[in-house]
Amino acid sequence: MDADKGLNFAEYDFKVNEKAVKKYERWLNKNKEKDANDISLEKADDGAFYLRAGAYVVVVKSGTGKDSGEWVVE
Repeated sequence: MDADKGLNFAEYDFKVNEKAVKKYERWLNKNKEKDANDISLEKADDGAFYLRAGAYVVVVKSGTGKDSGEWVVE
């Protein structure tokens, strides 16, 4: 994404790249509650995979600097 000096916005549609689904499932299962069932993502009606509800950390890098913050999907 290109950025200009000042305030910039990025749009994200909550889709998970199909190539990353297995890695995302492993991460979800590694971080789930101990007694919870294993998590397996299913395609939505539109054929895409989406992020599950939860708290995520977003990292933005620019040049030599970076910043991060929590992002909650409900």
